Amino acid sequence: MAQYFFQLESANLVADQLKTLVHHIKANAEINFHRYIVAFCGEPEWCYSQAREAAALFTPSECMWISEHENIANHASEPARAQHYLGREFQAVVFDVYSGFDPDLFAAVSGTIKGGGLLILLCPPLDRWHDFNDPQKSRLTIWPYSASDISGRYLRLIAQAIKQDEQAVVVEQHHPLPQPPTAVLPHNEYEHSIPPIHFPYRSEDQRRAVQAIMHVVSGHRHRPLVITSDRGRGKSAALGIAAAQLLKKGVNKIIVTASRVEAVTPLFACAENVLPDAHRQTGRLSVGKASLVFIPADELVRRHCECNLLMVDEAAAIPASLLKHFITHYARVVFSTTVHGYEGTGRGFALRFYGALNQHTPGWQAMQLETPIRWAKHDPLEALVFKSLLLDAQPAADDIVCHAEINNCRFEKLDRQALVDDLNCLSQLFALLVLAHYQTQPADLRYLLDARNLHVYVVRHDDNIIAAALLEEEGGFDAELATQVYANQRRVRGHLLAQSMATYVGLPQAPLLRYARVMRIAVHPLAQRRGLGGWLLEKIEATLLQGRFDLWGASFGAAADLVRFWKGAGFHPVHLGLGHHAASGAPAAMVLKPLSEKGDQLQTTARHKFERHFVYMLADVYRDVEPALVKALMDTGDNTETLTAEDWRDIDSFVNTARGYEVNSVPVWKLVCAGLRNSDCAAGLSELEYALLVAKVLQKKPWPEVVALGFAGQKQAINALRQAVKTLVNCRTFKQESCK
Repeated sequence: MAQYFFQLESANLVADQLKTLVHHIKANAEINFHRYIVAFCGEPEWCYSQAREAAALFTPSECMWISEHENIANHASEPARAQHYLGREFQAVVFDVYSGFDPDLFAAVSGTIKGGGLLILLCPPLDRWHDFNDPQKSRLTIWPYSASDISGRYLRLIAQAIKQDEQAVVVEQHHPLPQPPTAVLPHNEYEHSIPPIHFPYRSEDQRRAVQAIMHVVSGHRHRPLVITSDRGRGKSAALGIAAAQLLKKGVNKIIVTASRVEAVTPLFACAENVLPDAHRQTGRLSVGKASLVFIPADELVRRHCECNLLMVDEAAAIPASLLKHFITHYARVVFSTTVHGYEGTGRGFALRFYGALNQHTPGWQAMQLETPIRWAKHDPLEALVFKSLLLDAQPAADDIVCHAEINNCRFEKLDRQALVDDLNCLSQLFALLVLAHYQTQPADLRYLLDARNLHVYVVRHDDNIIAAALLEEEGGFDAELATQVYANQRRVRGHLLAQSMATYVGLPQAPLLRYARVMRIAVHPLAQRRGLGGWLLEKIEATLLQGRFDLWGASFGAAADLVRFWKGAGFHPVHLGLGHHAASGAPAAMVLKPLSEKGDQLQTTARHKFERHFVYMLADVYRDVEPALVKALMDTGDNTETLTAEDWRDIDSFVNTARGYEVNSVPVWKLVCAGLRNSDCAAGLSELEYALLVAKVLQKKPWPEVVALGFAGQKQAINALRQAVKTLVNCRTFKQESCK
C-alpha cells in the first residue's frame, strides 16, 4: 500500500497500536458487513504474537485457530481436524501457514467467517513465501523425489494475489503498519445488512427456495428442481429448512445424498434448528416415524430406496451418470450445487447434466440464489479467495471453441513456470479441468503447478486452450522395492499403474518398468466429438516414444463410453477395480498401451490375464457391472473356450426342446463366454438380449432380477434367453472358430 496508517520509528510493533489497527479493520467490516483478510508476514513467533493480540478483540468462541503448533492458542484446531468446524460460523479465523497451506482447507474455512469478520493469515514475508518449506509439500511428493524437489510456484501465485489486492491488509515484520481499508457506508440501512425476514429464513431468496422445494413434493411427479448459487447464499440451509417443514407436515421419508456425509452437516444443523425436539444421529434426523436420512450416492444407485423426496446436495461433485440415475428412478428430486467453489462448478454441472434433464424430465425447474446471507455483496474476502484459488476461472469463450477443429489447432507442451506469469492461460487451463471433471478441487491447482513428476499438454485454437492432458511419471522401482510392492508389504505414494499391475494384476516385474499415466484429460464440451481428444493422445504418444517410457495408460471410473474412447486410441483394459468408488459409483478401469518391447510383453500378459479372469469374476465381485460396460470390456477379447460335441448337443437341446436352462447352464455359459467375445456374434444381439445373457448366464442373477430387465415374467425371460442363445449358435464365424 502506498500510504500508512502509522509511521513507526521502531521495527517492533507496539501491541496497542496493532490493536487499534485491527479494531479499525473490524469496525469497517462491521459497517460494510464485509469480511477482510489481515496477513501477518514475518518470522513464526512474531506472527503468533501479533495474532494473539489481534484475536484478543474477539471472544474465544468467536475465533477459530487453525494450527499444528502447540501453545499458539488454548483452542487451536489441527488442520486435519478443521473439517469438523465447517458447519459453524465464526467472527475470525486464524490460519497458520507455518502449519502448511492446504488450498482446500483455506477455501472451506473462509466460508465459515461471518460478515463483519476477519481471516487472519500468518505466513512468511510475501516476497519469500515461495521459498518456504511448506509442510503441505509432503502431499505433493512422489517417490523418488523429496519435499525439496517441489516448486513454490503455487505459493508465489497466492502471494501475488494478496499483494495486488487493495482490500487485503498486509502487516509485515520490520515494516510500518498499513492503512486499514476505507469503510463504504451503505446507501440505506439494509444494503449491507441482512434484510428483515422472519425465522428461519435469512433472505427472501432462501424463503422462495424453501417454497419451491416443498412444491416438488406436492406438485407434479418428475419435475426436478435445480438450485444453484455461489457459496454463502444459504442453499444447503434451504434444503434443511424445507426438510424440517416437510417432516412437520407429515412427510414420512426424505433422503439426502452427497459425495460425503460431511458435506450435509450444515443441512442437518438447519433442519435441527427448525425442529429442536427432533432426535438427531449421524446422518439421520427423526420426528416420530418421519425421518431425514443421509444415504451415499453410490448406494442409492445400487439399491432403490423408497422416499417422498430425494435431495442431492452439491450435485456438481457427483458424476452425471449417477445424477441421471436419480432422475430416472426417483419421481421427486431436488438438486443443489455451488456455481463456484471447492465442491465443483455450476457451469460444468450444467453442460454435463442439463441435457439429461431436458431429455428425461422436460418439465424441470431452475432457481438461482443470488443474495448472500452470511456477508454482503462484493465481499473482499470472497473476491480474494476466488482470485487466488482460481475459483472464478473461465474457459475459452464458447464462440471461439465452436470453430475449433484438428486442422486449425496446434499441440503444445506447457512450461509450468511460464503459467504463473500468464494468468489467462492458467485460468483457461484450470477452468477446462474443472469443467470436465466433477471432483476438481483447489488443491489440484497446487499439484498442477508444483508436482515434480507432472507434464502438461494442451491443444490450442487461436491461443485459447481447447483440450488438455496431465501426465504423471511412474514406476522405475528397484528390485527390492518392486518385490515389497508385489507382496503387498509396501505402498509408495502415487505410482498407481506400476503398483496396481503388481498388487492387483499379479505381475511382479511391473514396478520395474516406467509408465506415463494420464491422470486427467479434458476436451471442452463444445469441442467434443471432433476427434480432438484422440488427436491429443496421438501427439503425446509421439513425444513419449522419444523418451524412456515402457508403457502409458490411465485409470478412470469405468463407463462404457470411456472404455470405448480409450480402446479407440489403442489402449486395452488390463484391470477392473473390485469395488465401487464412493464418488463415481463405478469400479475403476485401468488401460495400458505399450511404448517399448518390454512394455508390449507386460501389456500383452496383463490383457490376456484380464480377459480370462473377467468372465469368471462376473458371477462374483463384478456381479453388479452394467451390461453396456461388460460389452465394452469384452467385445474384442480372444476366444479361449472350446466347446465339445457334447456341449453343442446340450445347447441344441436347450434351444430346440423343452429341456431347462439350469441343467444346460455350463455349456451355455461356455457358449456365451466365447460368443460375446466375438464382435460379429455380439453384433447380432439386441441390447436387451445382450443384457439378458450377461445378467443370467455370466452374472448368474436369480430370475426375479432378470425379469426386472424388462420382461413380463419368468416364462417370457426364458423364451428370450433361448432366442438369444440361438442367435449365438447360428453365428457361422463363431461356430467355425469353436470347432477348430
